[in-house]
Amino acid sequence: MRYLPGILLLAGCSSIAGMTGSPMPWLHGFTTTGISDVLAPGVGDRMQRHVRCDDCVPADGIEVTANVAPADGDETILASFAQGVVVLDHDGRMIASGPGYDPSGSADELLAIATGDATIGSPVIAIAARRGGRRENAVWLELYRVGRNAKLDRLFANVVEEHEDRADRLGSLTVVPGGLIYRAPRSKTADLWMFDSRAGRYLYRGAFNSEPNHGGSDDRVPARVKDGVAVQDHGGP
Repeated sequence: MRYLPGILLLAGCSSIAGMTGSPMPWLHGFTTTGISDVLAPGVGDRMQRHVRCDDCVPADGIEVTANVAPADGDETILASFAQGVVVLDHDGRMIASGPGYDPSGSADELLAIATGDATIGSPVIAIAARRGGRRENAVWLELYRVGRNAKLDRLFANVVEEHEDRADRLGSLTVVPGGLIYRAPRSKTADLWMFDSRAGRYLYRGAFNSEPNHGGSDDRVPARVKDGVAVQDHGGP
């Protein structure tokens, strides 16, 4: 995450995997329409007009402009660690929102937002956030889409990076037609998740028969899997 008085916006379509110094090095095969890791002043104040968070102090956040809803034209996505995510239409009206993260340590921060195509028939919003303290923390990567009733639907959530003392362990999430291949930071193997249109999210389908080039100990899935979907144990959005 960078702190600059501006917004990094990737125009057109591109693959995150092909970007030099990508804000989301764990995400592959995701065709982006917008991406930013820049904290912009005033984002929290703008969000406060649309969502109520009694315990939140309006803070700087990340802003991305991209087409993420069925209506014509681009929407504006505003996000901060504690306040969550707000999607505004071109007239500035809120069309969807999602909750923020509970505080967990001194390393808590929103890292990046990307928008794009994950081959499920509707635009996807990817959000990365770090949670924990300076010595031990984890990066969660979550996928959302604009749903009904002014709600962001969570499609997938899991840990893609772990930091312990001076050791960093990276996982990966690769978009494939109709699904995802997820490798946990400590795992030598990967898992297959397929999008289920009836459930409205990606469901766990078992081990993927392909071994990555690197990996640590085989601690399979850092999040609990309940009813086929990863569940955070520590208060994510």
